[in-house]
Formats: sequence, C-alpha cells, structure tokens
Amino acid sequence: MERKGTGGPKYAYLMGELHELLRELQYAAESCLPTERELCERYRVSRATVRRALEELEKEGEIYRIQGKGAFVRRDQIRQSLNYLTSFSQDMKARHMTGSSQVLAVETVLASARVAEQLQVEEGTSVLLLKRLRLADGVPVAIETCYLECSIGCMVKECIDDASSLYDIMFQKCGVKPVSAEQNIKVGLLQPWEKSLLGEGVPTHALCITRQSRDQNGRIVEYTESKYRGDNYSYQISINVE
Repeated sequence: MERKGTGGPKYAYLMGELHELLRELQYAAESCLPTERELCERYRVSRATVRRALEELEKEGEIYRIQGKGAFVRRDQIRQSLNYLTSFSQDMKARHMTGSSQVLAVETVLASARVAEQLQVEEGTSVLLLKRLRLADGVPVAIETCYLECSIGCMVKECIDDASSLYDIMFQKCGVKPVSAEQNIKVGLLQPWEKSLLGEGVPTHALCITRQSRDQNGRIVEYTESKYRGDNYSYQISINVE
C-alpha cells in the first residue's frame, strides 16, 4: 500500500523526505541516490510518485540525472567575489575547502595574436602555457589555461607541480606579485574533452573567464582563460549605491 503524507500531493511529501536524504548524502560526501525501485520500497510510494518527486528536485537544481545511471546530488555552488584579486588556492582556503590541481600541460609555445595582445608581446613570441584542472574537495570545477611571458614562465616551468601555487612561485622565484586584474565573464560551450575532464553530469555550458593580471609596477604578468562548471560555481559582487 502506498504511504500517504499529511495532506497534499504524495510527491510533495516524498520531496520533503528526499531533501533530508540529500542532506545526509552531502554530509557523507556521497553523490548517488538510491534507485527508483529502492526509493519506492523505502518510502512506500509508487514509481510514478518517485519520478515526479525527482523531476521536481531536478527543476530546483538539487539533483541531476544521467540516463541509465541514476540520480545524483548537485553539490552546493562555490561563490567567488569579484571585489578582490585572489588565487584559486586562496579562494578554497577562505571557504574551508581543499583546493588542488592536476597539471595537464606545461610547455613553451608561440603566442597567437590573441595571447600576444593580452600579454603585450609580439605575435610569435615564446610564452609559457600552463593548463591545469582545478578541483575543490576533490571535485573538478574548472579547466584553467594560463599564459606567462618567458622570463617568468621559465622559472614556473621548473617548479610547478600538482601541489604548487602559481602565485607563490611567481613571488618566491621572480619577485612578481599580481595586484590588479581585468576580468571578463561570459557563457560558453564546453568541448567534449572538457566535459570528460569535469565529470559526469556537467552541463554543456560553462562560465568562460579571461583575466589579464598586472604586478605592483603595472606590468602585465599573466593572461588566463578558464572554464568553470556553471552548476557549482558562481560569482558575486558587492555594489554600493551613491
């Protein structure tokens, strides 16, 4: 017999129960919900009720579903302020999260017209390309491609690894500290290889962010192109009314 709630649609009762289950899964660092059949048995409701409740939770952004694999918890979004220039490592520490990286590529390349303009060097100049996968508490959240002028890049290339902070290396090895930046944000598409790196359930669209950073002397020292998962990363800015 299907279990009844205290009034109202049965799926609404089930959503309340599932919200509690989602909190438990978040705390346990798990992501996969029980199957529809298991939910039917646990809460003594019909398959139709389970499906309706899951549809509503997906609309609310609480879960995402992968055909043939099930329903998964949507992690809380990471919010980053646009008011201050900070590194990814600093962002994670401020949120009491563990930030980490996987170096995907570190190589000397010839600057394209776009990169040359951003770094203010001649097109075809040798620059360092550093591509990394960024993770928060072990969950991939961004793919970051950084370009550095070679006088800085050669030192970074010798020292960078998965555990390193780029800004720490720039300061300790080169005496360079980014203190200001121009940043642009827009919505863009993820390529199939990028979606594969960012994990199952990642949406097709991402936050595409470019950043041109300057040091204490006003010199451009970094140009970065990043793609952040739009489902678990957001930006915020404080605005004062005059």
